[in-house]
Amino acid sequence: YHHSAEDYAKLYIQEVVRLHRVPVSIISDRGAQFTAQFWKSFQKGLGSKVNLSTAFHPQTDVYHSSIQMAPYEAFYGRRCRSPIGWFEVGEVGLIGPDLVHQAVEKVKVIQERLKMAQSRQKSYTDVRRRALEFEVDD
Repeated sequence: YHHSAEDYAKLYIQEVVRLHRVPVSIISDRGAQFTAQFWKSFQKGLGSKVNLSTAFHPQTDVYHSSIQMAPYEAFYGRRCRSPIGWFEVGEVGLIGPDLVHQAVEKVKVIQERLKMAQSRQKSYTDVRRRALEFEVDD
């Protein structure tokens, strides 16, 4: 079964906009679904700007590479499952204390990875940083 552009637009409104509101801008890869005129017109109608990343341009996925997981997974504590079939076979459902424990552990991992990424960025910045010198009456 093939989904039409209209199906994706409805799904986008129901599952993204409903939960997160209309984004100011979207950075996406150059997949056909994101470069299509319908998608561009649809986003323009919502008031969103579509920015396409360039190949091998890590700046567009810094958050993802910093925490080593998809932003959706970091935000919700689980992998993204969509009605279109983007799920992993054998994924187990967690309930109760197990779910809380897994979420707490994931937050710890994310915090650790963000600290490492910040430290790495600081070291890059420190290489170019010069000490500021001030004189009296500056």
